[in-house]
Parts: sequence; C-alpha cells; structure tokens
Amino acid sequence: RADLRAAFDKVAAGGLIMSKADLILSFRKGADASDGRVVLTSGSNYGPARASGNFYLGGPRLRLSDVDVN
Repeated sequence: RADLRAAFDKVAAGGLIMSKADLILSFRKGADASDGRVVLTSGSNYGPARASGNFYLGGPRLRLSDVDVN
C-alpha cells in the first residue's frame, strides 16, 4: 500500500468552494479488484464536505466505483 497526501488552501468546483481540503490517494488492491481509493475532506461554503471512491487504472479511461459525495 502506498498513500499520497496533498493539502489545498482552496478548491473551486462550480459554485462549491472548498477550503483547507485534504486529499488522500491510496494505491492498494481492493476486495473489488480496485487499484486504490481516493478520499477528499474539507470545509466549504455549504459546511463540511467529503467525497470518496474506489478507482481502477488501466484501459482507455479511469473508472470509479463506490462513490460517496456529501
């Protein structure tokens, strides 16, 4: 397992403005054959924000599953 971590002061996605965002990108083989998991947590102009999901690498595109956005 390898974890990559990043911190951002501000991230804008349309009308959503996230502040003090923490991103964790974990490379590991999941039980569902995924290649890893991504998690983003932050504050926002709407309150606390969190997103997560499994990712699959290979092939012509990146694939996501088990996505939870709140």
